[in-house]
Amino acid sequence: MKARRRTGLVLLVLASLNICATAQECRRWASTVVVFAEGSSVLDRDQIALIANRLDYFRRLYPDLDSVDLEGVARDNAPGAKQLAQRRAAATAHAVRTLFDGVKLHVSSHVYPPDWIDRGGNYAAFDAIPPRQDLPGCPKVSTTEEP
Repeated sequence: MKARRRTGLVLLVLASLNICATAQECRRWASTVVVFAEGSSVLDRDQIALIANRLDYFRRLYPDLDSVDLEGVARDNAPGAKQLAQRRAAATAHAVRTLFDGVKLHVSSHVYPPDWIDRGGNYAAFDAIPPRQDLPGCPKVSTTEEP
């Protein structure tokens, strides 16, 4: 009886590891982070070049790329933190829209305690979300029903 339980447990663990591996392969691409000066929401030339290079890379890697998640961030103790995070998100979103026409953009802004965030909370980050069919090792989802 114990051997059966152990075998069942091992099979369950192996199945969950396989699901986790598949889920990892199907995750969206890593974030691109645009760092702002303290209290600023203005993109400089280097930041715009970074955004352009990353979007070009994403476009070459995933030609059918159609969606980007973007978040503007500020420390919760920064003056006008919520508005600052919103302005950072808006400035970065404007650059992404200009450089990557037609992409669906999901924009949000958040404030966080200083010990929860990196880069002093002075950034915006975006993730390119490639279509599922473009991700290697990702199970394909059928859009047609079989009889």
